[in-house]
Amino acid sequence: MVDIDRSGNIENYKKDLKADIEALQLLQSNLIQFERKIAKEIKKPRNHNSEDDKLETLINRIVKKRQSGENGGNAKVLIFTVYKDTAFYLFEQLTARGFDKVAAVSGDFPQFGTKKVKLKIRTYIGTLCSFHQIVQRKGMAI
Repeated sequence: MVDIDRSGNIENYKKDLKADIEALQLLQSNLIQFERKIAKEIKKPRNHNSEDDKLETLINRIVKKRQSGENGGNAKVLIFTVYKDTAFYLFEQLTARGFDKVAAVSGDFPQFGTKKVKLKIRTYIGTLCSFHQIVQRKGMAI
């Protein structure tokens, strides 16, 4: 702050800081409104429509895949995401909208997780890796 004041830019700094605070407050307000809309959506059983365009597209693709009977009738869908928040958001949204047999796995283990849970997840990930290798060897598509 002292350096900003010495350079004669304290008023610009205050103005910019005020603009940043207003922008963040607007963002927070928009997120709250979005969260309320999403919360209303999941109150309707099996609602596949959403204000979240990407979620709605994902839901439609899952439904289409399951109805098509592609891949030998295998209805399983595996979704990878970089962000665990996204994985858990999708988990919550899909289960609330009537999808069953849904799981969210991250490389991060919660503090309340037990050694048994960690071992099961590691076994599951190991199985996925083995499955992927078999699929690659046989030239199959996932």
